[in-house]
Amino acid sequence: MEPTTARMPLIGSLCSGYGGLDLGVQTALGGAVAWHAEINADAARMLARH
Repeated sequence: MEPTTARMPLIGSLCSGYGGLDLGVQTALGGAVAWHAEINADAARMLARH
C-alpha cells in the first residue's frame, strides 16, 4: 500500500462579509480560503488585503 497524503480542505466563501465565518471554519477544520465573493466594496477591499 502507498501512503496517503492528507490534503488540507480548500474553502470557498459566498457573501463573505469581513471573513469572520471563514476564520471560524479555518479554525475548526483547518484548510485555506481558495476564493471569496463579496459585492460590498469595503468588505471586498478588506478581504483582498488579508
